[in-house]
Amino acid sequence: MRMKRRVLQLVSGVLVVLMVLALAGALALYAMGLRVSGLSWQQGLLVSQWRWQPQDCVQWQGENLRLDGLWPLRVRLSTLQGRACPDEQASDATTVQGFPDGLPWTPPFDVTVHQLDLPVVSEWPLPTLALSVRQRHQQWQLGVCSLQSCVQASYGQQDGLWRASGDGQLGEWLAQVRGRWQWQGSGTWQGTPRGQLSVMLSDVGRVEGEASANVSLDGDFVGEGWRLRAALSEPLPLMPGWWLEGGHPSVLQGEGATLTAMDADLRMTTPHGEARLQARSDARQAATGQGALTLSGPALDGRLAFVWQDRMLTLPPTTLTLPDGILVTLPSALSIPMALNGEAVLPLQVGYQGLQLQTKASQLRWQGADWLWAGALALQGRWNGYQVTGQWEGEATPRWLAGKPLRLTIAQGEDQLNVSLPVEGMPLVPEQGTATAKGQWHGYPVQAALQFARGETGWQGSLSGQSRVVALDHGGKLEARVPWRWQGSVLHVQPGAQLRIDQGLVGQTLLRPVTVSTRQGLVLDEQGMRGALQVQADGLAAARWQLPRVKGEATLKGNQGQAHFTIDDWKTALSVDGTLEGGGARGSLQLNGALVPAMGQGLGMTPTAGQFQGDGRWQWQQGVSVEGELALADGEVAWGSVEGRGLDGLLAVGYEDGAPWLASRGPVTVQTLDVGTPIINLTFALEGNLSRWHFRDVRADVLGGSLVAPALDWPSDQVQPVVISQIDLQQVAALQASPAVSLAGRIGGYVPLQLGEDFLVVEQGRLANEGPLMLRVPPSQSVQAMAQSNQAVQLALDSISHLQIPDFQARMTMDREGWLDAQMTLKGVNPERKNLPVVFNYTHRENLLALLRSLRIGEEITQQLRTEKQ
Repeated sequence: MRMKRRVLQLVSGVLVVLMVLALAGALALYAMGLRVSGLSWQQGLLVSQWRWQPQDCVQWQGENLRLDGLWPLRVRLSTLQGRACPDEQASDATTVQGFPDGLPWTPPFDVTVHQLDLPVVSEWPLPTLALSVRQRHQQWQLGVCSLQSCVQASYGQQDGLWRASGDGQLGEWLAQVRGRWQWQGSGTWQGTPRGQLSVMLSDVGRVEGEASANVSLDGDFVGEGWRLRAALSEPLPLMPGWWLEGGHPSVLQGEGATLTAMDADLRMTTPHGEARLQARSDARQAATGQGALTLSGPALDGRLAFVWQDRMLTLPPTTLTLPDGILVTLPSALSIPMALNGEAVLPLQVGYQGLQLQTKASQLRWQGADWLWAGALALQGRWNGYQVTGQWEGEATPRWLAGKPLRLTIAQGEDQLNVSLPVEGMPLVPEQGTATAKGQWHGYPVQAALQFARGETGWQGSLSGQSRVVALDHGGKLEARVPWRWQGSVLHVQPGAQLRIDQGLVGQTLLRPVTVSTRQGLVLDEQGMRGALQVQADGLAAARWQLPRVKGEATLKGNQGQAHFTIDDWKTALSVDGTLEGGGARGSLQLNGALVPAMGQGLGMTPTAGQFQGDGRWQWQQGVSVEGELALADGEVAWGSVEGRGLDGLLAVGYEDGAPWLASRGPVTVQTLDVGTPIINLTFALEGNLSRWHFRDVRADVLGGSLVAPALDWPSDQVQPVVISQIDLQQVAALQASPAVSLAGRIGGYVPLQLGEDFLVVEQGRLANEGPLMLRVPPSQSVQAMAQSNQAVQLALDSISHLQIPDFQARMTMDREGWLDAQMTLKGVNPERKNLPVVFNYTHRENLLALLRSLRIGEEITQQLRTEKQ
């Protein structure tokens, strides 16, 4: 019993210790970064998901890890994925470690991964892989396969022998390449490693081409010493127009990173010319040789010689010409240590179309595969007429940039734009950033920021900026917000982009805000811009006229566009098309609509009816100008109490430098101009700018006669002549509702007018008879009452009761308030008084404007009563 009790105590203690160790191990693994989820037991331990994330970066993760046995250890995984972490990349070995002497001892195991994903190995997309590793009695076997390729390897720890082989399709690993690959190798991995490798690439070519070649690579190594032989059977097509060929098999031999022997003659043929690399070792002296890279052809030129000796590669000063006129210059000799660790001064100059980029205090240091460049870059020169300068100082590694912001200045005349891009911590190939610009461009003040980031399909970001429309005297702040995406060679302006111009003044004209936006986005490529823009302009306001809100949509296609706008307050439609050219734009326009009262706001006249249509041309070049024709039909217009009907005409109209203008093409006709006394058949020519008007060849019929004026300006501070003739006195007498006299005959004369902005002045007008006149004073009650009141009045009324008048003279003036002062002289005979000769002088004062207004109102009331009676 005591023995059993002791055994049980011992077993219990061991179990407790194992549990404690297991718990401690689990805690240690958790602290190191192991995370698991979905633990279960299904004929063995099953972990649904796990990941290894030291320092919060997932380096490895997998799914459905199953433990099928402990001896030998059997592990199966559905998926295994490896990722690169910044810390992992930063800690890449920068010094060469001693090569391990074989593989370590391990217990027997089988590991199977059904789907292996290793983006950490290469930036090229790799096919889906399956992995199997097996070890029995320290005999290792490895297999890695994809759908079209497979690699096998074996290693024995006892004798150190290794063997490897594989084959597959090149297209599975390199897009746009066809052919097959095979490789095999063998050697020992104990003590001093040694081995032989052989790689054969068969029928290598591009997918879309027919040409192909065979490539063979054979090599061997012993310790750090190595030798490689490469040969091409035919010129190898690399890309359209690019071919690689070798004059004879190339042989390279070295010790570690030191080249001890070389014999090569390679020629690269390109659409730009030919590049030939020749190198040969000195047979009389080890680790010594020389060679040259020679460029020749339409766009290539230059020769770069090089010499290697005593583990040092030396390049003399030279200049190479590359495509697009790029010049690469090495201003002084360059010596580069042929070692895994080293440093070198790297002077370099690059020229392109008048621009010169050069390095300053440039030094390159490297340790193994890691390198660091430190120095400064300076850019200066002229490009497309602009003076360009730039500078940057900092460091660059394979992973990141560090240093001062990159600065660029672009100037031309008074224009200068300063661009800045912070690069601290930015990857060597930038993934995201923000560039800012400030200055003046084409006369416009500019302050902008460009945000960019690399997406799955290309670059994307947003452009925001502020400026001011310099063509305006005041105001005109311009704000832009443009989200964008760059895919391939196409720029996409994303929906929601907006450009807004705040209100501003040009002279005395107020331009209200303008907004341009896009709901569905725009596309900008080599053919130009394509898409639709929504436009809303809140209108213009001048001292005497206004343009209400305009809204519509513009459709762009390359350098051409069409737009359709509506002016709702004016019941007007406007269509515009145009073409970009010469830094501006030009095109045509058409409009049509109805004359409505809103058009007369601020003009002193009110359109009330009619139709109009027009077409014209427009141009934008540092400002907007418009010129065209406008046809009016059946128009009706009111100037205060004056009304015009039946307005027809063809007008030339325009807008330039913030000012509108118009001029008639042929006569403008008005059927009726009602000023209290109807003026009919009015014709004239006109010119004006909506604030001043000039009328020419004015003709009209009035009171049975005619009115003629060679020229009239409105408003004007000058007296302008108007000639009237053949005025029918019978119609003049009929102007009164109850005529006190009866008149017959015709008169004419000369009436000097001053047309003020809101008044009419007559200065020293003269009228006379044009033929015999007749005057009768009928014996009405009012006349009889006047005669009975005074004997002198009765005598005068008897004298003029019936007059035949061969001579009539009248003078008249009228002030701004409309008061008419007239003096008239009548000379005639009374046939009812035995041809009694009579000379009658008469003065009269009356407010003519009030009289005409009352006559017009009386006529309107009479017309309305007649209409209602009918």
